Amino acid sequence: MSAADTSGPRTVITVTPVAWGLSSPGVITAALGGLVWWAAQHVHFVHRYEAIILAIVAGPAALVLGTRTWRWRSHQIRLTTLDIRSEGGILRRRDERIDLADIVATTIDRRGLDRLRRTGVVTVHTATTELALGPLRHPDALVRLIDAERRSLSQSKRPTMHATVSPRSSLTRRRAQRFRA
Repeated sequence: MSAADTSGPRTVITVTPVAWGLSSPGVITAALGGLVWWAAQHVHFVHRYEAIILAIVAGPAALVLGTRTWRWRSHQIRLTTLDIRSEGGILRRRDERIDLADIVATTIDRRGLDRLRRTGVVTVHTATTELALGPLRHPDALVRLIDAERRSLSQSKRPTMHATVSPRSSLTRRRAQRFRA
């Protein structure tokens, strides 16, 4: 952060995790809807009450698909210049936050299929807790951004260097003089 930017933490990136668990209810909803449509073409009773039968047969799968889509779209991972936030939830709102200064390490967990899809779960480790973020597309990019923000945060908090001579700097100076000659 520069000296002119005093408005607070700046958002670096906001990520929505990869959709998980949407394919099965989506395929089931489409298949049951197609089955009811096909039956309506051949059976008069089904044709007469097609909307009701469609709601009864494909409604539960469509409801599961809708709630999973809503849950997926409400989940966000936000990296700011000071912290990482994982926000989400429909009825029970969840907000997890970790300061960048507290992060000890970041790891990426991938399986074989995840490597082909370029997805993975980023785990942020602190001294006391760990936070799993994901599954995400291109988790390497998020880890690089987290590490870059941690470096810029640690550089901005470093004290300014003074021109005092310490025993270590004099040893370094002596080694440099030895190689110049």
